[in-house]
Amino acid sequence: MSEETYNKIKAQLSAVQKEIEALPESSANGLLIDAGQCLKSSENKLMRYFMLVQGK
Repeated sequence: MSEETYNKIKAQLSAVQKEIEALPESSANGLLIDAGQCLKSSENKLMRYFMLVQGK
């Protein structure tokens, strides 16, 4: 995975997370909170994968 691809996907995940968090009902809705946390987790896993393949 190129750094450009990594940065593009990371930015997209972050943008979706921010959109979810900006919803008025997001702070009181467990499903929306979970969705935001899943996106953050996905971003972290993507970073770990990128770091792993960069080290090869």
